[in-house]
Order: sequence, then structure tokens, then C-alpha cells
Amino acid sequence: MKKIIKFYAKWCSPCKAYTPIFENATSEYSDQIEVLNINIDTDTDGIATIYKIRSIPSTVLVREDG
Repeated sequence: MKKIIKFYAKWCSPCKAYTPIFENATSEYSDQIEVLNINIDTDTDGIATIYKIRSIPSTVLVREDG
């Protein structure tokens, strides 16, 4: 299954503008992809670091083979 990850922060104005667009686009494919929203301010697992996120909002599509 594929995952789509949105990286954002609550204080980020572009993130606020992007959220409805992202939600609309991903809702159409919710049965085909797993959607994750990662707040970079509370990302204690370091997911943003793993994906080398340098700016927000950022979106990553992950294809998991297996």
C-alpha cells in the first residue's frame, strides 16, 4: 500500500491554505492510500528528518513494496 505524508505546522500560513486542497485530493483515494499528517513541531519520531523535510508544507508519497 502507498502512503502519502503531509508535513505541516499549526503556525504555518501556507500549510493552512494547503490543508483543504490536500484533504480534498486524498479523500478520493482513501481506500487506496494511507494518509498521514505529521506536525513537525510534535514529530518526536523524527519522521521529518528521515524524509529530509526542509520546508513546509511538504508532501511525500511512499511506495511500500512487500
